[in-house]
Amino acid sequence: MNLYFVRHGSAGTPKPHPQEDAKRGLDREGRRQCELIGKFLATLGIRFGEIVSSPLRRASESAAIIAKPTRYKGRIALTPALRPDGVYERFLELLSDMPSGASVLLVGHNVKLAEFIGKLIGDSSGRARIHLKKGAVAKVVKRRKGAAALQWCLTPRLLRAYLAEENSAPPGSRSDAK
Repeated sequence: MNLYFVRHGSAGTPKPHPQEDAKRGLDREGRRQCELIGKFLATLGIRFGEIVSSPLRRASESAAIIAKPTRYKGRIALTPALRPDGVYERFLELLSDMPSGASVLLVGHNVKLAEFIGKLIGDSSGRARIHLKKGAVAKVVKRRKGAAALQWCLTPRLLRAYLAEENSAPPGSRSDAK
């Protein structure tokens, strides 16, 4: 299973009340970050079988923006497993419902996404540490048995650099980061 983890784009200043904060949408930079992610994934030819997001507005907006350039036609599923207070066991249940060969986009929040990735790729001694900036994307390959493997993790700055290089490269010379 190919898992693409995205930390939602920039969304301004957190609100003091959880109900207000859940309604906080992306700011201009956050929309731009998600457009970059979508363009990057589309450039690689990645097509998602499922897109799953936290129900918080900034995450669901991020998922919707990324879905467009990747030509995702399905419904974006919203799950509490990807909320900031999500629980790893619920996340694993979510994954268990996915086909083993699926490519899945998962959009959520720091610290939980980093925790989930760390637990997936960690060895028996514990979990690995990973940091996801706002608007970052990471690819993890999960097999049925054993630990998953982090394939790559890109920050918005690296995405901009990759796409600038991609746009200036001669046709047919694209590197394959799938």
